[in-house]
Amino acid sequence: MIYDINNSHTKYANNIEMKKRLFILIFLINSVGLIAQTQDTNKVVISTSNPILYLGYPYQIEIGNNLGRTDYRIEGKNVIIVKDTLGDGYTLNCASTELDAEIYFIDNLLKDTFSIRRYQIESMPKVELFLGQFADGEYLTSRTADRMYVRYGPEIPLTKCKFKVDAWILSISGYNKPVSGSGETLSEDALALLKNAKKGSIVTLSCKYSGTGTGIKVCSSSFKI
Repeated sequence: MIYDINNSHTKYANNIEMKKRLFILIFLINSVGLIAQTQDTNKVVISTSNPILYLGYPYQIEIGNNLGRTDYRIEGKNVIIVKDTLGDGYTLNCASTELDAEIYFIDNLLKDTFSIRRYQIESMPKVELFLGQFADGEYLTSRTADRMYVRYGPEIPLTKCKFKVDAWILSISGYNKPVSGSGETLSEDALALLKNAKKGSIVTLSCKYSGTGTGIKVCSSSFKI
């Protein structure tokens, strides 16, 4: 599905001029609330209806043009746009959440801005910390789960984001001393603490993680025993 970005022709919906449009395909790794899936499951196109871009998320842009403009460029406000060294694509990164992003389409010959697109910039959605297959708030039906994962739940289709647990702290209600470590796997001491925890205890797991996005990355989950 392709969304028109040249609003000047909207009132001529039944006119042949509607065939002459500039369009921008923003292929996202994925996004939330603003995307329409194409036949290629790895590509989506941005919507102009209440659009949102996420800070720290790299957007791959390709431009198609059948307006007859052969010499034009795109520039941005509160976004960083870098032309790919190979091909005709661009990479777009948002600069901050303090201002909206604006993308300008400029005819180099006429020095005319012939289209502008505005987007709201937001921080990336909150991630979830999983212990094995167990999500925040669930019962630990297995106390041998030792692998930690930071990712989005199924309701947020940012499936191409990559995160890695760097450091963690595990504590259990009724036990005074927490256990900490580094990496994505619980230590033997942490597993021993889980094994000996009383039924009804609450396990709290917190971590620092790295990956897609900006800022300090910390998250936590609680599990029931």
